[in-house]
Amino acid sequence: MAKKQGASKDKPQKNRGTENELRVVGSLSILKRINPLVVGYHHSQKNGENDVMGIDATILLRNGFAFLVQIKSSNKKIDRQFTKHPHIPVIIISEEMSGEQIAMLLNGLIAEFGRQFFEKIIDREDVYPKYARFSEPKN
Repeated sequence: MAKKQGASKDKPQKNRGTENELRVVGSLSILKRINPLVVGYHHSQKNGENDVMGIDATILLRNGFAFLVQIKSSNKKIDRQFTKHPHIPVIIISEEMSGEQIAMLLNGLIAEFGRQFFEKIIDREDVYPKYARFSEPKN
């Protein structure tokens, strides 16, 4: 009996994706140790509500924010991910990356996310007026 063309190519990719998601989940405990702002995390259930929205993991931050991330094993489907879910960061995990390297990658992304987010908030006077910023009350 002949195998379907391409069927064997898809399964290893899916297995690699699942394995890399689990490697990221394993690295999140390392991330909690190196970044005191990280208080928890959640791995999305396969084909669950969050997974359908393009979220593989949610990293919970002490300040009440949550950092969402999509995990990929290659850059094959990144264009489709950005088209469907343009505001969810994507990380590509290679088999060679250690848990520490994955944690440091996530830590850098969280720092960049925070910098960009607060930069936008501070620049928007309609959200955070200048007079409300660190100003002394007028007598």
